[in-house]
Order: sequence, then C-alpha cells, then structure tokens
Amino acid sequence: MPNNQECATLLNQWIRFFRNGHIGVNYIGKTKNVKKATEQHKQPIEKDLNPLNATKPFFEKLNENTVYLRIPDFEISEKKAIDSLILANRATILSTENFIIDVRNNPGGSDASYGSLIPFLYTQPIRTVGALFYSTDLNNQRMLELSQNPDFDEESKKTFKNYYEKLQANKGEYVDLFNKKVNITKLDTIQPYPKT
Repeated sequence: MPNNQECATLLNQWIRFFRNGHIGVNYIGKTKNVKKATEQHKQPIEKDLNPLNATKPFFEKLNENTVYLRIPDFEISEKKAIDSLILANRATILSTENFIIDVRNNPGGSDASYGSLIPFLYTQPIRTVGALFYSTDLNNQRMLELSQNPDFDEESKKTFKNYYEKLQANKGEYVDLFNKKVNITKLDTIQPYPKT
C-alpha cells in the first residue's frame, strides 16, 4: 500500500462486499488532500458511459417531466457534494413532476448525507428509531474529527463536539446521543412537486 489512507479506502471497498453500511474503516492520521487532475475531468465521461460507474453524485434533467440525481455513496464525506447539487438544482426539482434518485449499489453511510433530500420526499411525519453508540477512544475520535471538519457548518460542528463530550463521559458504555428511542420529524410543507 502506498499510504494509510489508500489502505483504509481498499478495506472499505472490501467491507462493502458484505453490504453492511454500519461498519467502516477510517484513517485517523494526517493526510494530504490532493486531487488528481485526471479525476477532476473523469466524472462527466464516467456518468455518460454508465451512471453506475460514477464515483461522485451528479444531477441531470432528462426531459421536461423528469430529473435524475445519482448518489453513489452516502458517506459523510459526500454530504457537501450532495447538498450542493440539491441546492443548485432546487428550483428545477420543485418544478418537475418526476424525480429519480438513483442509489443503486450505494453501500449506505451517514443519515446526515441524505438529509437535504427529505423536503422533496416528505409526505407525513417521519419516525426514526435511535441507535446507541459504543464509547471507545477510537469511536469517540471520529466524533471529534467531525467536529473539526471544515466541510460542516458551525452548528453541525457544535453538535458533533457535544456528542464527543457525551461519549467521553461514558467510556465503555453504549450511549444514546439523541436522548430519544424514536425521533419524529415534522416539516411545515409538503411540496406539490416532485410527484414521483
């Protein structure tokens, strides 16, 4: 392996074979965030050949009645890209009858990554069963890193920091970060479009 980050990426690809979106490998070291020029220009060709080969989310208006959003992964690292696409195309989505959200072969990831889709899909209150988080140094470190991630807004960073502190105070235990067994989300508006 050339570096630890690439090793973590390969391990995650192997883990996804088992279709379990609740386990993953994160490298907790310093990495250089370098984008290769070939990767920056590869995406349009990938999506045009076969959307299932896309490595990043993309949006396309197929015709007057249908828009298409491809989301290959809901990892927390994709949240910013997903949110940006939805924000940039919000008016188009809300004025188009059919909205295809293609998540084929998507291994799952973070609930936060699909949060910006909810207003387009919402028809009635959403009930979400909470999860418990096992407090260990390594698990807690992930929350601390999320609280320092520049891709998140200040409110999200503060929330992750609070989660980190709650986990740290309860090491070796399963912790309910949300203080609810079932969370009910209610929105003020049901959008007329998209319909399907």
